[in-house]
Amino acid sequence: MFLAGKVEETPRPLKDVVLISYEIIHKKDPAAVARIKQKEVYEQQKELLLIGERLVLVTLGFDMNVHHPYKPLVEAIKKFKVAQNALAQVAWNFVNDGLRTSLCLQFKPHHIAAGAIFLAAKFLKVKLPADGEKVWWQEFDVTPRQLEEVSNQMLELYEQNRVGPPPS
Repeated sequence: MFLAGKVEETPRPLKDVVLISYEIIHKKDPAAVARIKQKEVYEQQKELLLIGERLVLVTLGFDMNVHHPYKPLVEAIKKFKVAQNALAQVAWNFVNDGLRTSLCLQFKPHHIAAGAIFLAAKFLKVKLPADGEKVWWQEFDVTPRQLEEVSNQMLELYEQNRVGPPPS
């Protein structure tokens, strides 16, 4: 969260991230609030957070330029002539929820957009267009396998949290 705040230009003070994250991690422990205020515990948690930040940066090759799937999503939906508003809203919600995962680091933005549209269409029972021999998902330069992987990962989020797909 500390690094994400920096990347998205909404930084939070390190102290706040350490305190709040510790309290969330230990929410079932009433003594946690008092414990994190001890200098030794706070310093240890701060160091762990900074090590984690460096690990993420090294893993990503310090490339923090994350492209979101919103633009390809909107461009594609404009081309489709079916239930545009409802499809757009549900697909947008799938993308928003997908930001709680590592999808943006694993897949190209247009692949995520395709997965969101696919799931939204299934959820709304909307038939997506096919133009002659060209199927809708080819618009995204995505293979059926990639589409399946993205969609499955998006659905896993709901299965983990035992909630339904986003409302329309």
